Amino acid sequence: MRTPAFLMLVVLLGLSTLAAAGALFVAVNQPWLGIVLIPGDDGSVVISKLQRIDFEQNLSAGERLDAIGSKSDDGIAISAFDIVEDPDTVECHSELTQ
Repeated sequence: MRTPAFLMLVVLLGLSTLAAAGALFVAVNQPWLGIVLIPGDDGSVVISKLQRIDFEQNLSAGERLDAIGSKSDDGIAISAFDIVEDPDTVECHSELTQ
């Protein structure tokens, strides 16, 4: 005969396994644009490499990227600072709020 403590342990073990699997799924399936961006010499953003083949034909490596958005609006202007991976390297807070 199974005791209530043993059954609770089995249920908690099952829930923990499901939570770990869910966390692993979320960590592995991050959104991916398929474009490698690098900062340009003039503070702009340059497309370094395209990692997908289903992009429009007018998008190619080496081109300058001025804004991101849909075709129906002007988009959001971006600069080389926007592709900084670690904002802790910024010296002052005012640079973060540009």
